[in-house]
Amino acid sequence: MEEPSYPPDEFYQWVGKCIKEWAVIEALLYEVYALALKADPKHLAIIYYRTPSVDARLSFVDELVLTTLPQRERGGRKHPDVIEWMRLVKDIRALLKIRNLLAHAPVGRASITEWIEDDEGKERTFTNYMLHVTTARNEQLRGRQVESIDQPNLPDHFTDLRVIETRIGQIMDKLRPRRVKKVRPAKSSRRNIPRR
Repeated sequence: MEEPSYPPDEFYQWVGKCIKEWAVIEALLYEVYALALKADPKHLAIIYYRTPSVDARLSFVDELVLTTLPQRERGGRKHPDVIEWMRLVKDIRALLKIRNLLAHAPVGRASITEWIEDDEGKERTFTNYMLHVTTARNEQLRGRQVESIDQPNLPDHFTDLRVIETRIGQIMDKLRPRRVKKVRPAKSSRRNIPRR
């Protein structure tokens, strides 16, 4: 049995990095949720973490955030912040399939056969092996769609997650209450003359 062309340690490092980035995104979603509700932190944590899955938590946060962002006026268009948030949620949902694979699906080995021409002009085959995470066979029997991600695509997924983190941070900035600096009244230029 040939060794995978991509080192297994590197594959598992990328899987770990991606899972850890998902943990950061989940923590950021909690912060967005806390900003939207503005309630007792203990109560917030109880409610949020009783929600069983990342997808359900995202739906929960989505609903709350949409109530706190500027609302559409009658006959008007959606506010740009609402459009930005809705796109962000859509992009997170698209990436959730990969997150669920990385967290729950088994690792498999894929082989890719390439044809190369040697120095004498003869065509030869070359088999390249790589590890990947794919939908479990038993899940496929249930009718689940086959999803897969292999090592060359993991760095791109990691980069996508970093972009999502930045976008969540931008939304958080919009949800934070604006602090208005109190300006002291200017002193009068007239001197206070004591009365006699």
